[in-house]
Amino acid sequence: LEQGTLMARAAAQNASNVALRETRASIFASGEMAEIFFLGNANPQDLADVPRLRYRLLIQNVTEVMLEIYSQTMATGFAPETWNTQGNTLVRRILDTPGGNWFWANYRHNYPADFRTEVDKILADASSL
Repeated sequence: LEQGTLMARAAAQNASNVALRETRASIFASGEMAEIFFLGNANPQDLADVPRLRYRLLIQNVTEVMLEIYSQTMATGFAPETWNTQGNTLVRRILDTPGGNWFWANYRHNYPADFRTEVDKILADASSL
């Protein structure tokens, strides 16, 4: 039973890693997406409607990976350092940018309250540095 639990945790962690790698691959495999990512991080309002939509969906994909890591940590017994290292790092790297702040301000309501509270805390801590 214990080994089965460990294997399930490892599979869940791998699924999160695969999703994150696929999102990163969509950026580095396409010069257009890389440009949208950089411009969107700087100021998504400078993007035309379609590139801004693509930027939002890209950030949404990464945020959903964050939610998955957070949920697995809180609900399935992942070690807290999983969230503290991977999740916290992703929040700071992706959402603590002008574009990430824009995304979070406009779409945070799509996420569970406990996750919103956690992300808000990380972003507040990051802004105080």
